[in-house]
Amino acid sequence: MAFRRRKASEENKNSRTEEPVSLTVNRAEDSKYAIEDSCQQIVESTLQAQEMKTELQAVTHYISDIQKIEALEREDRELINDLARKILTLSKDRERYKKGTRKIKDTQYHNLAKFEENIPLDLRKMKAWEAYSFDIENDLKYLDSERAALLHQKEDAEANQKTLGTIGITTSILSVLLFLLFIWVNLRTGANMQLPFLLTIALGATAAAYIFIRARENRKETAEAEKKLNRAIQLLNKVKIKYINNTNALDYCYQKYMVDSYAQLTYLWEEYKKEKEDENKYKVSKEQTEYYNREIITHLKSAKITDAKIWIYQLEALLDSVEMEKLTTALLDRRQKLKDRIEQNNLLKDKCLEDIEKFTKEKEENKEYVSELLKKHGINL
Repeated sequence: MAFRRRKASEENKNSRTEEPVSLTVNRAEDSKYAIEDSCQQIVESTLQAQEMKTELQAVTHYISDIQKIEALEREDRELINDLARKILTLSKDRERYKKGTRKIKDTQYHNLAKFEENIPLDLRKMKAWEAYSFDIENDLKYLDSERAALLHQKEDAEANQKTLGTIGITTSILSVLLFLLFIWVNLRTGANMQLPFLLTIALGATAAAYIFIRARENRKETAEAEKKLNRAIQLLNKVKIKYINNTNALDYCYQKYMVDSYAQLTYLWEEYKKEKEDENKYKVSKEQTEYYNREIITHLKSAKITDAKIWIYQLEALLDSVEMEKLTTALLDRRQKLKDRIEQNNLLKDKCLEDIEKFTKEKEENKEYVSELLKKHGINL
């Protein structure tokens, strides 16, 4: 619109030297633009006035509500203040919960939540399995050392048996050589070799008896060692199977709960229970807050407070006279500014109406134009 006026003005300047007769026409056009602007301004002013009056009414009610609250009976005011204190306390507790950080990861928390009912039983199982695993490891070490000792004992008995065989062969060869020697001496010298023969026979018999006895004892020791060794190997295999089954059960449990030990799962379970308890407290706190909010709104409405809900968001003002004074001052300031704006808006509207009336009186033909323009903008004078 300003552009059109500026353009018309420029055309007006150019026409002063070239076409003086068009001066009146251009001025008339400018006047029409101005009147149209005035109509638009009246429409905008009317809308703004409605909004400002609505806001002024709300602020006035707000101030009136404060006066009603300040004029409440002591018992009623104390009841409202008590509800406000409870709501603020609950709100602070919830804020602390929101700002708090979990000591366990979200993935661990959600995983524990899935198996919440099974965890106590699985904890007992895991504790027993870890203790059993420790005992089995000790049994494995003992049986393995026992197996090694029995294997060594068997090998010693077998080595002794070989030694006895070597002694028997050596004794037999030595006896044969002695017999041959004694026969040769007897033939060469004719000496009586009966005693050496007897002594050699006695030596051979003694050696044979010793070898026989020791060989029987070695076979007995070997058999016993082998029997014990087989028994130890069987026990070792059974224990190994138990160890594998126990280890598999533990590994599955560790993987299920994303932990490395019973101690870690115990820690996570305790933290999970704390988090769950805090969540329940938060839920209860929220429900209590909603209940107290409804109560305080009900009491404020019974005191004829126009907008009772708004006080839920400014509970500090109910409890602190300084905050209430600040709020009142701010509202009074807002109300005065609204009044000033309404007054300015009315002055502007009156000025526009005055311009329209003046334009209408200039020429008879302007009345029809103004009438259509007012009708177009929905303005009733």
